Amino acid sequence: MRTATPIVPSLNSACDTSTKGYQAVAAARRIRRGGVAPALSDEEVITIEICGEYLKGGTDKDIVDYVPAHYQAFFPRLRDRSRFARQATSL
Repeated sequence: MRTATPIVPSLNSACDTSTKGYQAVAAARRIRRGGVAPALSDEEVITIEICGEYLKGGTDKDIVDYVPAHYQAFFPRLRDRSRFARQATSL
């Protein structure tokens, strides 16, 4: 996988500041059916997925193994691959 040191902070900031369109869609359409609240925000999951594509992460397992090892400071609540995958799929 490529290294993404310059892109992760920029992408994380861009996803946080440009979510008005996403928030409008999320307000109009129910994304979750209930259950435990996710540890990561939807914006964090979207950022991680975009970074994973940029870094050529082939699977969610690759992404979830790589991101905490190299970018734990940006995503400290990323711990569980199955929860991350379910949340990403629901988006």
